[in-house]
Amino acid sequence: MRNGLLTTEFWVTAIVNVVAAIVAIIAARGLITQEEGELWVILAQSMIMLVAPIVMAYTTVRYTQARTDLKKTNGNSAK
Repeated sequence: MRNGLLTTEFWVTAIVNVVAAIVAIIAARGLITQEEGELWVILAQSMIMLVAPIVMAYTTVRYTQARTDLKKTNGNSAK
């Protein structure tokens, strides 16, 4: 099982909660309305959902390449 800090779910939840907290503070100070604040949180969630698959794809490609390189190295040293 992976450490919680290494999971996508952790980071998505953390970022959305930070954005929601910042927006709540700004709304409480009267700089934006509650409706505008909700729209900002939805925008942040949407942006995260657009970026997360790209980051996951990049990570998967890098991991696969690293594993392939490791197997090639170990295969060559065994000969």
